[in-house]
Amino acid sequence: MVNDKKLLILIDHINSSLSLFKKKFKNSNFETDWKIFSFCIKNNIQNKLTNITSLINISGLPHSTGLRKINKLIEEKKLIKRSKTSSGKSFSIHPSSKLIEDLVSYLNSINNLLEPKSLTENQTDRFPTTISLSSRYVLYPRIH
Repeated sequence: MVNDKKLLILIDHINSSLSLFKKKFKNSNFETDWKIFSFCIKNNIQNKLTNITSLINISGLPHSTGLRKINKLIEEKKLIKRSKTSSGKSFSIHPSSKLIEDLVSYLNSINNLLEPKSLTENQTDRFPTTISLSSRYVLYPRIH
């Protein structure tokens, strides 16, 4: 359960992280861009191919609006089209190196937002460092 003090810290954290996102990614809609960027980068890390249709679906935008949004991000060089075949008719979408750098920088900034606060609070109050297993039973599956 979150007490009032933690609630205020979380609200400040979210407000700060939103303002950091707007500074890093100018002229962007946080919710839509976050969904697109995070999905594309996660797929890239996991070596999964991403296509325009999957990005439109994850964005939550109507198809034509989503298509315009994806094409705009490609024009802005945040996303890259790579041909999957020699004809070039089939392609996949990948995050640009600039987008990856910007997103990593943004996530590092968010991480830095919480570090000073954690020094002033009792660490065990926020994140338990030890887990008592005496009160829990670990049940292993039985093979018959």
